[in-house]
Amino acid sequence: MRRRLESDSDGVLASGSRFVGFDLAETPILRSREAAKEIGLQNLELQAADIMQVAAELGEFDYIVAHGVYSWVPEPVRDEVLAIVHRHLAPQGVAYVSYNALPGCHIRQMLRDMMLYHLRDLTEPASRLEEAVRFLHLLLDAPDNKDNSAPALLKDE
Repeated sequence: MRRRLESDSDGVLASGSRFVGFDLAETPILRSREAAKEIGLQNLELQAADIMQVAAELGEFDYIVAHGVYSWVPEPVRDEVLAIVHRHLAPQGVAYVSYNALPGCHIRQMLRDMMLYHLRDLTEPASRLEEAVRFLHLLLDAPDNKDNSAPALLKDE
């Protein structure tokens, strides 16, 4: 989410801009905080947080972006994403909520379903990741020819 962006007469962003990001996974948040610190970003807040627990006191934002989330979460979480937009979007603000729609995302959805099924008995995150990578390489290493275009489709995804 982004707070109001204002620019001076030269088009330079004012220092009052505020950016807030959320991810359920703490590791990407920690890495991103380090990267932001390395380049001196001081108007960026990154939080390891569950969408269902987003604080009501965040304030108002001109831009809210929910990219790569909405399609992959259960209905109650999708409802909360829209509730967050409703609570925190400025009157003239813009919300971008990406959604994978059929038929365009069929390959991605198929891969996700295959992966979830393949990993259904694994619970330990490192094992799941290792097996997921192995499984994807198995799919990608299949011969690509006129009778089998699946590897080319997978590589695009």
